[in-house]
Order: sequence, then structure tokens, then C-alpha cells
Amino acid sequence: MLATAYAERTGDMDFIAIIWEALLAAMEWIEGNARRHDGFVSYARGELTGLANQGWKGRTIALVEVQGYAFAALE
Repeated sequence: MLATAYAERTGDMDFIAIIWEALLAAMEWIEGNARRHDGFVSYARGELTGLANQGWKGRTIALVEVQGYAFAALE
């Protein structure tokens, strides 16, 4: 979303070309993660000592804002 907004505002397609592979990798991660979790982006702690919930609002793992950002990025 941010890359699109940046490109539309600045016309700086050289920068978009530089980060293109990272953008594709991010989209692949979103799509793969959502496929494994019934269409929702989800995460889990990597270690037993890690944070169970990384959302700053203390809500459930699948924060609604994250779902909205992921959906908008795929549009």
C-alpha cells in the first residue's frame, strides 16, 4: 500500500524497481500465510519464552488492523 502511494505521489519508479523483489516477497508471504490460516494472516511466537501476543492493544493474535492492511495490500 505504501509503495503504491509513494509511487503515485512521487513518480519515483526507480525506487520501486529497487524494492520490487522485496514487495513480491511480502505479497507471497501474505498469500501463503493466509492460505494456511483460513484466509487470515496469523503468527505465533518463535520460542516458548517469546511474547504470546505481539499486538500492542492486547487483543487476539489475528489483530483486525493487520487483516485490513493485508487485504488492502492485496487489492
